[in-house]
Amino acid sequence: MSSPDNKVEVTGGVIQPETADTYDLVVDDDLQVQMKPAKKK
Repeated sequence: MSSPDNKVEVTGGVIQPETADTYDLVVDDDLQVQMKPAKKK
């Protein structure tokens, strides 16, 4: 019962490669996962 579509999953949704280096997943004090723009260095 293995589904290849369920390999990459995190709490709050799926991290997509095209947005992984643009946004950071931030967990606030209320344990809410938010996607915030990553700081480019």
